[in-house]
Amino acid sequence: DGRPRLLIAPDIRLSGATLGGVITSPGPLANIAFGPGGALLPFAPGANTAAPITIGGTNTDSAVNGVLTAPYDRKSLLLSAEYELSESTSIFAEGQYSTSRSTLPIAYNWNFGNLPIANDNAFISPALRARMVAANVTSFNLGRLNSEWGYYTANNTRSVLSVAVGVRGQLGERFNWDAYAQHGEARFDSYQTGNRLLPALNYAVDAVISPRTGQPVCRVTLNLATVPAALQPLAAGCVPLNL
Repeated sequence: DGRPRLLIAPDIRLSGATLGGVITSPGPLANIAFGPGGALLPFAPGANTAAPITIGGTNTDSAVNGVLTAPYDRKSLLLSAEYELSESTSIFAEGQYSTSRSTLPIAYNWNFGNLPIANDNAFISPALRARMVAANVTSFNLGRLNSEWGYYTANNTRSVLSVAVGVRGQLGERFNWDAYAQHGEARFDSYQTGNRLLPALNYAVDAVISPRTGQPVCRVTLNLATVPAALQPLAAGCVPLNL
């Protein structure tokens, strides 16, 4: 459309998530955000939106609680030895080992507009439920930064080992020579913490009022027979979640 692929602009924000949650579905409920206590707030989506970011609006700052530096630990060891067999020949050995560890809190655990909320959800406010009924809306998608759950964090460890042995010498007055054998290994280990277990989250978010107790429960617990065997323990232990 004649515009550049990338833009340099201030006030970059998230297009599909806020700290309290925002309705991302198109239609009559679009651009409703949730404030403290579930209060319904107007939401300005911003301009030049290319999910998950946008310019301006009332969205959450894209760098909210971002980390500028991360703990980083690095150690290196180098050993080198050489022994002269004669005035023109020597043997040598070299070894090097280095390791580094870093822990990077990447961002709050997030859902960019892909959490489905049904109209019979136990935690929908009466005001929102009335608007859904009036608009004949049975469900909407929610985008949210789940700051209560802490950071999605990358824990990285890198190590490099290199060993070489060889022989070197001088041939006449004009030539030098050497021969060596070398072995090297590099290893990278990464594991992430703070991520969500999607089946558990989906079960917990789909909360309804129990017809037996009148209390919020996970919908899945009302009919565990429909759950695959591998997920039965997860579903049975589900606790309803109020986003």
